[in-house]
Amino acid sequence: MNLRSTLIGMFLIVALCGGSLYALQSYFSRESQMRNAERAFLTSHEAGAAAPSASEKALPTPPPPEVSWDEPEIEVAAVEAPGDEQPLTLDAWYASAGSSEGPVDPTPVDNDYLIDTAEPYSDGAPIG
Repeated sequence: MNLRSTLIGMFLIVALCGGSLYALQSYFSRESQMRNAERAFLTSHEAGAAAPSASEKALPTPPPPEVSWDEPEIEVAAVEAPGDEQPLTLDAWYASAGSSEGPVDPTPVDNDYLIDTAEPYSDGAPIG
């Protein structure tokens, strides 16, 4: 083969690859998908978009329901302490929370099996 035929062959390969990439991009592009979706929507809703006939105009249409975007007001009753009891302070709450559980075992949990005790395979010095 001579140089000219090699260059022509390479140019054709590059042109085919570029053309196929352009075709894929245009086929799968978002604009193309949006166009197709819009066309499908318009063709499926063509009858509903037509002007209403005289008999349809005579029918009364119900008014749309009123929508309030304000949040409804919720009344919350105040929680009162029974009798003359005062609410617990933080220290009293901690003291009452720990007193009902009984004694606690102070020995820590043995998690020695989680420690990696693996030794290197060779006695060579580490690199680095």
